[in-house]
Amino acid sequence: MLYIQKEGKTLHIVEGHKAYVWQASLDVFLNARLKQELTTLQGRQSVLKHYAPNRYLVPLYINAAEVYLFTRPKRATHTVLLNAVRIISVEAHPHGAHILFDQGTSLTLPENPTRLKRRWMES
Repeated sequence: MLYIQKEGKTLHIVEGHKAYVWQASLDVFLNARLKQELTTLQGRQSVLKHYAPNRYLVPLYINAAEVYLFTRPKRATHTVLLNAVRIISVEAHPHGAHILFDQGTSLTLPENPTRLKRRWMES
């Protein structure tokens, strides 16, 4: 997956040039995805509380191919989870941050590009 865009109770999941719509909460989706890796969202969150030096917007590790960066807190109405492994570059854009993924797909978000790039490089 390249990114997951949350809008209320609807998730837009983008994999390459395909997009899917998931009618459930982000927690339900992430928990279902983590159960495929034989763990739970609650388990990952409890470990992150103890070991993550920065507790705000900590990346969520699913497996070696999926490490998600939150653009806003998970509770926010509109947020985007970016797969850090699939990002090639984060550049400044007049309307925020322009993100280029490995399959040529791009996304422009109204986020601070410097902050987003730093968080991507740290993940």
